[in-house]
Amino acid sequence: MLSNADSSSGALTDTFDRVYSAMKNLSTNIAPEILDSQKQILIKDAIRIFKRKFFSGWAEERYKCILNILPLVTSKSAKTIMTASKAVIKSTDDGYDTSQSKIYDKILQARILIQLGQAAEAKQFMDDNKDIPQIREVEIQDAVHNKQYQLAEQLCLEASKQDQGWRRIWEKYLIKIYDATDQLQKQEDVLESRLFSNYPDAYEPLKQLMQQDHTWEKRYPGLLAKASKKLSPDNYAFILAKEHEFAKLIKVVMQHPELTETYSPDLYESYPDIINKLYYQNVVMNEKYPGRKAYRRMGRRIKRYAEFGSTDTAKKWINELIDKYPSRPALAEELEKIKTKL
Repeated sequence: MLSNADSSSGALTDTFDRVYSAMKNLSTNIAPEILDSQKQILIKDAIRIFKRKFFSGWAEERYKCILNILPLVTSKSAKTIMTASKAVIKSTDDGYDTSQSKIYDKILQARILIQLGQAAEAKQFMDDNKDIPQIREVEIQDAVHNKQYQLAEQLCLEASKQDQGWRRIWEKYLIKIYDATDQLQKQEDVLESRLFSNYPDAYEPLKQLMQQDHTWEKRYPGLLAKASKKLSPDNYAFILAKEHEFAKLIKVVMQHPELTETYSPDLYESYPDIINKLYYQNVVMNEKYPGRKAYRRMGRRIKRYAEFGSTDTAKKWINELIDKYPSRPALAEELEKIKTKL
């Protein structure tokens, strides 16, 4: 069962993504070259996998088995697919898996109608189900694909009012739409809104747009001042580091010790004494419970400091710690290992 698999590393989902990407590319390339009867055979093989019990609890991955081979779908196989989907929903345990499967069933139905060129039926189906954000997303994707940018924009703006939880998704589509239609001011407005909603990934594209229209130098001070008030400390620090605003960044780090490890490499050259003190207190000694694992972490942190700071200071810290805790041989052992590597 996939529900029992360890997916914490991301390796499992990465594998799925590679497989589904290959399926999509292959089905797209062979669809124009093979007969409907051959397509039917491939669809049946995919359905057999789609119905396997090991997908229990993984509705998204289950439905991707079919969604990524839609170029092979025909009117005949569409009915087979939807029948299989309904059977899967009946077989799932009540709860999250069932609710997600029902949503993906509707996504699949919309995608099949679009694939078969049944535009009127697809539009009607998506309009009837537009209260489901995932269906609204399909409609937006279809409009963008067909270069119906005005419709796509309208759908995004409507969705932004109705589905606040999906606001970040709708903003990403609006940015794509405004980029495709050269509406730079609207694109800037969305990016700025996104940035000050604490999504720092909007900063660089916003800066690039302002540089394009030659307003960056003039607007930068005001943007930074607003960031200091609106953004969380870590996101404000992210921008300060990007812009080499080290005088402001050191103040933020001093006020927020949890940022010390991240920004010490940026700040050391300008503020070596302050960083030495902050790094030792907030990073090296940031261990509540003694033990070999904690000592290894301390050693790694000292080694990392030596990579941007002073090797002599790193060795000094190690010697002082060993002298301070003579009754902790594990501490001495772990730190001595690091010392030989400095």
